[in-house]
Amino acid sequence: MNFAEILFLFALDGGRGTIKPEMERGLDCALAGALLMDLALHNRVDTDLTCIRTDPEQASRDPLLLRVVDKTPTGDGLLDGALEEIRHKSDPRPTRDWLIRFSAGGGTLRARVAGALAAAGILEIREERKMFFFKTSRFRILDSGGMDAVKARLKELVLGDEIPDPREAALAGIADFCRLFDSLFSTEEMARVRPRIDAIRKLDLIGQAMAVLIRDVEQGA
Repeated sequence: MNFAEILFLFALDGGRGTIKPEMERGLDCALAGALLMDLALHNRVDTDLTCIRTDPEQASRDPLLLRVVDKTPTGDGLLDGALEEIRHKSDPRPTRDWLIRFSAGGGTLRARVAGALAAAGILEIREERKMFFFKTSRFRILDSGGMDAVKARLKELVLGDEIPDPREAALAGIADFCRLFDSLFSTEEMARVRPRIDAIRKLDLIGQAMAVLIRDVEQGA
């Protein structure tokens, strides 16, 4: 699964079959950021990582231009669709612009992510109508094996002292954004492991800058 698919599953309330209320507002922008993070880790796109390394907060304020450095398809439909769209723009655009572009459309991106999960047999989507006019979607996870493996690996990383690879560090950031660790650890355990989670997140330079960018886009900054 790519980051956007993992993020979508983390954001689900399994009992209700809907997006968790606290995730609803920022989900589309976060999914867009997850796509860009994945493309960066696949070495398909790049920005000026020098300023990200020195100050992620300031880097998010600067017009970091996102450019394609390798147009070879990844083999992932969601990622390759985003890569193709970025590639067709003759001039590099700020990362912020791509976050806004990909997250626009009234839930289009989340529908595409859910559709990819359904096509893979991981998710079931049921359409329901309310008051004859409004249509809503309900989701049921059919195959939790991948998510169980991600959760087990994250818990192993947090409880150990192993240095995570870049993808694992990014996953920790996504999990923390979705408050997944609150369900993996008790309140007392969270107090003990919070410094370790924060240390792992700091290894994800792209994710740090992306998180601030997402926050600013949501706030209209």
